[in-house]
Amino acid sequence: MRSRGPAASDALTPLILLAWGIAVATIDLQRRRIPHALLLPVLVWAVAGLLLTGVGPLSQAPVATAAGLGIGLLLTVPGYLLGRVGGGDVKFAALIGALLGAPAAAAAFVLSGLLFGAQSLHAKLRGRQAALPMAPALAAGFIVTGPLVGLALTAGLLQ
Repeated sequence: MRSRGPAASDALTPLILLAWGIAVATIDLQRRRIPHALLLPVLVWAVAGLLLTGVGPLSQAPVATAAGLGIGLLLTVPGYLLGRVGGGDVKFAALIGALLGAPAAAAAFVLSGLLFGAQSLHAKLRGRQAALPMAPALAAGFIVTGPLVGLALTAGLLQ
């Protein structure tokens, strides 16, 4: 039997990750940037947990963690290279992907994309031309999908 990751042994982890997602979204709304100080501690925790336990942050297989990270990068790096997405958004998406693992990350990003699209459409209809913060949509997808991942892991539906 695999050892359990940090989230499985700590009942506060989901609440901490929820608060983290909200904090990142709020700061991006206010400052239009995501400080490293909000991303680095979660990255260190996730990597340390993976190295110490052999499973991802929410007890998923390491390959699911890596695939989730890859999905986050795949979806945001092209926008970064085109100057449409900030570096903080790329790192936030990669972290969300790693935390959720695949295929949950894909579901979170589909939801995030729909939310960001609706936000963009609303802004365009109101005549707003300024760049929009992406972290709130990413955080919403993470916050909605995260508890579902926990339930699926508990039920043995994901590994």
